[in-house]
Amino acid sequence: MKVSVTMPGKLGDAIFSTPTIRHISKILNTKVDFWTSKYCASLRKLFECQPYINSFNVSESYVAQHDQCGIQPFHMEVPQTDRVYHLGLRSYPQGRLIDYYPELCGFNFVDLSLSFFCQKEEVNPTKKRILVSPGRNLSLKPMFARILEYATDRGYEVIQLGPTDELIPKGPAIECFAEALRYFPGCSLFFGTLSANLVIANGFKCPKIVLCEQERWNPKHDINENHLYVPSDISFESLIDKIPDF
Repeated sequence: MKVSVTMPGKLGDAIFSTPTIRHISKILNTKVDFWTSKYCASLRKLFECQPYINSFNVSESYVAQHDQCGIQPFHMEVPQTDRVYHLGLRSYPQGRLIDYYPELCGFNFVDLSLSFFCQKEEVNPTKKRILVSPGRNLSLKPMFARILEYATDRGYEVIQLGPTDELIPKGPAIECFAEALRYFPGCSLFFGTLSANLVIANGFKCPKIVLCEQERWNPKHDINENHLYVPSDISFESLIDKIPDF
């Protein structure tokens, strides 16, 4: 049986859909052809590592209209297939995003754990490690720069995650999502924004410090309890006071 799943994006939405894709593969006993838009092309290596993915495909014919509710339109044309599941957002979810996709497919029970297979060995830290994902918000760059400096001065191993144009020009950095998986198991703290790297971090036990606008706070959407939300305009001193072990 040839089974296809479509998900035009965004990046975090696509990663949150992986438990449902894994479930589809399990119940149909076949690997899945994953179709997405160019906006999620950077997920290729991460998805190709997963044992339930047969192929990762970027549609050349798909034309995005807007990204106000994921990437729209949600429907994507795919080549001949026996069954297709369209996982793009129909509307803005009122609950946890990770719960949205099983409901969309009519599944009553799905293992919702975010777990990722990595083809390479974990990189064990030689000292305490923090992962920092600065994101695209330019107004937060000074804060993340101070976090990097503070952690480095205190002897932490500091690694940035994200595309080159999002990073603070200091220290080691990893752009590839699949490569970043090797560093999460030994992570003591994750600093970031509402981003794809935060979604991946949800699959690990490390505490997550999330800087975001207060109107976007919604802790009930988290899939574990290790989150500390702080307003994006918080002072550096106030941020440090909220993290006694840092």
